[in-house]
Amino acid sequence: MEGSTQQFKRSDRYKKQEKRYSPRMKKTDYQLLGEEFQQQAVKNSHLARALEYFREKEYPTARMFLEMVLKEDPTADVYYLLALLEQNMGEIEQAISWLNHALEITPDSADLYNALGKLLIKKGKQQEAVNAFKQALAIQSNHIGALQNLALSLKELDHQQASLEISERLLAIHETESSCVNHGTILHEMNRNEEALKYFERAIALNPNSSKAYGNAGGMLLALGQPEYAIAHLKYAITLDDSSPSLYRDLSTAYIAVHRYGEAWDMVHHTSCYTGKPEWKGEPLQGKRLFISAEQGLGDEIMFASMIPDLLKEGGEIIVQCDPRLEALYQRSFPEIKVLGMNRKDIDRSMEVDYESVIGELPRFYRRTLDAFPIRDGYLAADPEKVIYWKERLDELGDGLKIGICWRSGLAEKIRKHQLHSVSEVKYFYPLLHIAGVTVISLQYTDVTKELKLVKKESGKEIVLLEGIDMKNDQDELAGLMVALDLTISVGTAVQQMAAAVQGANVWAVPSNSTPFHRLIKSPVPKDIDNKKRSDKESFIAQIETATSILTKATKQSNPSAWITELTNKEVEDGRLYPAT
Repeated sequence: MEGSTQQFKRSDRYKKQEKRYSPRMKKTDYQLLGEEFQQQAVKNSHLARALEYFREKEYPTARMFLEMVLKEDPTADVYYLLALLEQNMGEIEQAISWLNHALEITPDSADLYNALGKLLIKKGKQQEAVNAFKQALAIQSNHIGALQNLALSLKELDHQQASLEISERLLAIHETESSCVNHGTILHEMNRNEEALKYFERAIALNPNSSKAYGNAGGMLLALGQPEYAIAHLKYAITLDDSSPSLYRDLSTAYIAVHRYGEAWDMVHHTSCYTGKPEWKGEPLQGKRLFISAEQGLGDEIMFASMIPDLLKEGGEIIVQCDPRLEALYQRSFPEIKVLGMNRKDIDRSMEVDYESVIGELPRFYRRTLDAFPIRDGYLAADPEKVIYWKERLDELGDGLKIGICWRSGLAEKIRKHQLHSVSEVKYFYPLLHIAGVTVISLQYTDVTKELKLVKKESGKEIVLLEGIDMKNDQDELAGLMVALDLTISVGTAVQQMAAAVQGANVWAVPSNSTPFHRLIKSPVPKDIDNKKRSDKESFIAQIETATSILTKATKQSNPSAWITELTNKEVEDGRLYPAT
């Protein structure tokens, strides 16, 4: 009787397990766990408990039970489940190890190779991931996941053409919103923006409720010089999903393009919490202390410093934390403020202040309209002795104009990699090298020694690399050099921002897409050129050609340097400082 009762209890527990686990298994995202595995989960109490703890995210306990299962029956499914568990715990190397064990048992599994590739991406092993996805496709040529992952991995490795070809294979068999968006992204990185827009629009047609599709289409319309349409798309994308910071950033950029600055700043809010004091929202500062912290990059700090004079008019005591490289410049330029040249992590959080803010918040108060941007000859004061020193150094290079150029950002982040306003190639600047009476000087803040040797080999001309200055770290020295130069021509980097900010320096921005925070002109493009119908690359080349033509004309003047300064000032006064709508 006792035995029968015990048997009944076990049978009852079995039924409860079947009811509890079997339906849930069908809803999980375990790609490789089929019907046979589900039955095993019902019959094997160790596996059942492992899955229970797995779902409850009690991973160490789940691992213990799975290792018990391994001793009983080491199947590929169990190894795969262990890999998922380790992945969820952040133990990617161990997860890869478990997947390799699974592949030893089932070497013809495209799913396993695809899973392995995704883990290798997490470890930053892009090429190994590519090999894994290719192996998956060798087993199953139309494996959707492997095709998609291979296309994205090749894109990350900058193998755009190969990525595009794989993406086309995927689209032929599985056209979805996601595959269209990915295809459009690849085309964008190949600078085929009009084609990219068509695929983003196709993604919208496939899923009219896709925030991602609308957001990408908006970004592409902005790149194609259609900011008003971009605004409409981006605003709608936000109504569909308001959780993506990139949508707000893109919408802010679109508003800037049409001079709707107040709306632009309202899209992006910068906060600080270093002192625990209230955030400054424009309250009167008379008799108060305000702490301003730095944010974003060096170029942004330089640009936003243009509003410190506005802030000083509020009265009160102003404390500004900045990058240590800018301390001397800030202190010389703004003697009324207290300058803390330090990294953010070193800020004294116990300082006694009434309010705090970040420097990137100041446009919200002082630059809400185009008319609010003052036209002035810089706001940072270079060291006069450094200016004299560099004038003497430049004179040693011979007669004629001395032109500094910066052609590429030192940042390698993917977000900047394919944007010509921050990243370019030195070859586009070659026309400047062939102007008689012009010496071209590198203002790059990365090691370009090998690159300059190639320049000389390809062009037959030389870009001068100055000794005795660290372009990245000697910012006070760089400011003096920029005043000593006749002109700086730069893409959108900290170099451009510095040249625009320093009193007495001339700068031309290429391409001309900057916000008008300071004295910064466009390199004018011939009026018969419609930039909206040209690629970024073509527009960039056109602007360099125009700059070359202007400088050639300058060399024929009695005082070329003064002529350039006069021209630059006139460009500012005529309003060509501002981006075209």
